[in-house]
Amino acid sequence: TAGRISKARIELGLTCISGILIALFFVLLGLSQSLTGTIIILFFLGFCGGCFVVPFDSFIQIFSPEGERGHAIAATNFLSFCGVLLASFALFLFNQALGFQAGTSFVIMGITTLFFALYTVLRLSDLFLSLTGRTLLSHLVKLEGSEEIQGTYHFALQEASLLKIWLLYALFPNMKVLVPDKRSWLKYPCESISPIPSVEAFDEYLKEEGVYCLYLRGEKAAIDVPLVNIAKRGPRHYTLSIQ
Repeated sequence: TAGRISKARIELGLTCISGILIALFFVLLGLSQSLTGTIIILFFLGFCGGCFVVPFDSFIQIFSPEGERGHAIAATNFLSFCGVLLASFALFLFNQALGFQAGTSFVIMGITTLFFALYTVLRLSDLFLSLTGRTLLSHLVKLEGSEEIQGTYHFALQEASLLKIWLLYALFPNMKVLVPDKRSWLKYPCESISPIPSVEAFDEYLKEEGVYCLYLRGEKAAIDVPLVNIAKRGPRHYTLSIQ
C-alpha cells in the first residue's frame, strides 16, 4: 500500500499520517471493550506501522552514501529494536510498577506517540503538506493554471493564505516559504516555513537552489521575481496566474 501511494517517489509525508493514525489506534485499543473491535484495531495498527516504516527504510537504502549504506541500515535496525525494548519497559512500568490497567497503558502510549507524530509532522511539514495537498486537497479544491508555474523556483505569492500555500505545496514538495516578519529571530514550528526580517531580505535567497516562495499578505514586493496570484472563482475553484 505504501508503494502504491508513493508510486515513483518516496513519500516521507506518509510516515507523518501513519504516525498520527498509530497514535489514534493505540488510544482506541485502550478503550476497546470487545474482541472483534480489538482484532480490527490491531489489524489497522499493523497496516499503519508498515506505512510508517517502509518510506523511511526506502529513503535510507536509496539516499545513504554508497560507502556507508550498510552502516546506516544496521544502525536503523538497531534503533528499531531499541524502540521495541523501550516499549516493553514502558508497558512493564505502567502495568507492574504503577499498577495501571492494560487499557490505560495503551491510552498513555497513544498520547505519547501522538506527540512524537506531531513533532515529525513539523519537521517534515513540506512533505506532509505536499502529500495531503495532492491526495486530499486536490479532490476538494480545483486549481487551474498550475502548469504555468512549473520550473519557477523563486516567486512571491500575493495575498497569501495558508490554503493557497497548501495548494502550492501540491506542486512543489520541497518548497520553502519565507514570511516577512519583524520578529525574524522567532523560529516557526514548521521546518519549511521561516521568518525573514523584510521583503527585501528575500534577495539573499535568489542564489539558493530549490523552490522558494515569498509569503506576501499585503506588502509590496520590490524584488525582481515572478508574482503569483491565486484567485478564488467559486466555493471550490481557484485560478493561478503569474505576473
